[in-house]
Amino acid sequence: MAGPGVRIDELGERSLRELLGLLERGELSALELFERTLAAAEAHRDLEAFVTIDPEMGVAQAQASDERRGRGDARLLEGIPMPIKDMEATRGLRTTHGSRAFAHWVPEADGGAARAARRAGANLFMKSSTTEMALSELSGNPLGIVTRNPLDPRLTTGGSSAGAAAAVAAGIVPAAHGSDGAGSVRLPAALCGIVGFKPSFGVIPRYPISDQWGGRSHHGVLGRTVDDVRLAMGAFAAVDPMDPLTMRVDLARDPGDDRVGGGAGGNDDRHRRTPPLARLRFAALETWGSCRVDPEVARAILAFAERLQGLGLERLETGPTPEVGGVFESLYLPQLAYDVAQLGAAERELLGDEAKHWTDRASEVDLARFMVARDERGRLNRWCCEAFADADFLLLPAQHRLAWPAHEAWDDGPGPLLSIGYRLEPLAVFNLLGWPAISLPLGTSDDGRAIGVQLVCRRGEDAKLLDIAAMIEQVLGI
Repeated sequence: MAGPGVRIDELGERSLRELLGLLERGELSALELFERTLAAAEAHRDLEAFVTIDPEMGVAQAQASDERRGRGDARLLEGIPMPIKDMEATRGLRTTHGSRAFAHWVPEADGGAARAARRAGANLFMKSSTTEMALSELSGNPLGIVTRNPLDPRLTTGGSSAGAAAAVAAGIVPAAHGSDGAGSVRLPAALCGIVGFKPSFGVIPRYPISDQWGGRSHHGVLGRTVDDVRLAMGAFAAVDPMDPLTMRVDLARDPGDDRVGGGAGGNDDRHRRTPPLARLRFAALETWGSCRVDPEVARAILAFAERLQGLGLERLETGPTPEVGGVFESLYLPQLAYDVAQLGAAERELLGDEAKHWTDRASEVDLARFMVARDERGRLNRWCCEAFADADFLLLPAQHRLAWPAHEAWDDGPGPLLSIGYRLEPLAVFNLLGWPAISLPLGTSDDGRAIGVQLVCRRGEDAKLLDIAAMIEQVLGI
């Protein structure tokens, strides 16, 4: 039973760390937490955050977690409900990819991220909504689901990790799994006023996938705070032989006690991994390439850069950045067409219009263009490493637009119809690079829509990025 002072209906306000503390102290059982989460999901069903919920599976896992904790054998996320994006295979739990072509698929095995979360004790009984095959930044799919923003249900959450963002922002769960192929964790987080973290490529295992050796899609985590995200990442991050590109990174908090000033010994920073905030250098970019970013978003990013300068951070000068939309498109569209070709004729016919459109567009990419794009991707990484060598982190928009109407169709957006690499260039570039990036809530527009800021470090500097994000979250109260 829930302990004294623990109200089940208030658990949605608790952080992931607080929930784990309640479970560890016996003030809350995993079964009670499951029941509260299920009730919250039902109360917010109008948001359409979930494609599939299996209560029987959730009860069984919660009971097993309570038994395990009773034996003193609890794992990192023991008993914590963790929604898994419906792009990730989950053993025994329907996985639709947001498509009628996969509407009845029940995988026999977990994908890499789901396997890591399950091994950490998370309760996997919910699949969060996604756009079809994670194709776009919208929040609807051909299954008839249109996920809505908890901040204003008339508006979109953004995508493609739409349901994950809605579930966290609504307080159904403190953290959720997402995937990010061109900004699909960071954009919904920005539009919903929460935190979205895309780690370095290789930190979270990816399989089964057809682009094992040249992928751009990452797994990630959405949460209400940086600490929620860091704690959940400790479960998802894993070196897994099933994914030969996985790597070990240290995600622990900085050993310095003072998150803003000096280390444990006042001004003695010898034990700090990340310098104090005021000693950092950053580069601020209104956009990337020629991508159009809403003027109000761009102004908020530049104003935020000025706030950081006011705290003593050094802002480095930057020049024009290289176009990456064409590189992204030339790598992405052939991969999409290959994946679609693996389906049977009946399944291909069930795909939505957007999937069919971009599959057809893949015919524009011949072998020469594909190979040139592979070369340009490598040159892009070298250019960025040199251009930003002196910066501790980069600061960019986490969104190209303010939240738009939830029912906007894939071909109804402003301007010409461009592929996602062009539309989301300030986000997609870091998928090509494999660099870690995090979206933090920055504030709101004049009419109250959420604005997020994106912080980026170099590949492998995930812990440093989380340290910087936590310091900014603390100092600026965002």
